[in-house]
Amino acid sequence: MVLERGGDAGQAWRAAAGMLAPQIETREHEPLYELGVASRERYVGLAAELLETTGIDIGLWREGIARVAVDEAEAVDLRAKVATQRQQGHRVDWLDSSEVRERWPWVRPVVGALWAPYDGALDPSQLVRALLADAERLGATVLHDTARGILRDGDRAVGVVAGERHAADDVIVAAGAWSGLLEGLPRPLSVEPV
Repeated sequence: MVLERGGDAGQAWRAAAGMLAPQIETREHEPLYELGVASRERYVGLAAELLETTGIDIGLWREGIARVAVDEAEAVDLRAKVATQRQQGHRVDWLDSSEVRERWPWVRPVVGALWAPYDGALDPSQLVRALLADAERLGATVLHDTARGILRDGDRAVGVVAGERHAADDVIVAAGAWSGLLEGLPRPLSVEPV
């Protein structure tokens, strides 16, 4: 179970939709852990920059997220995670059952919780709106179409196939979990949702 401070339903939805929670979600020795922490920190400056340049608030909040342990086995794992993250210099705390009950009285009895005070969330739809607006402000042309494949000339990507063919000097594959479905990729991509 994951909790955010306050328990506001709107914030809980945003947390589920756009969580910035590397400290509760990933293992410390996974390559994505440090990338996740660095990315979470980058959003602080990015949110301010996008608000200034586009007027769009991406809904960033960093009020902390807890991962609760409902039994002793989970508590052992989460306490180890707290210790490892502290050794790496990250801010994280262990809350005992009474501290969890005090913060979130509606939660069923638990053993304790890992508390990551810098974890948070943002509104992903607002983030996309702001990034597109900023890209257009900087001279990008935004085409609203669905990419189906990569145009190639030998080993070189030269464009994208969508409703039309679009030539490009550079092609960046950024279709997320659907990237592997694009035709014309130079090699298979084993990308899937996490």
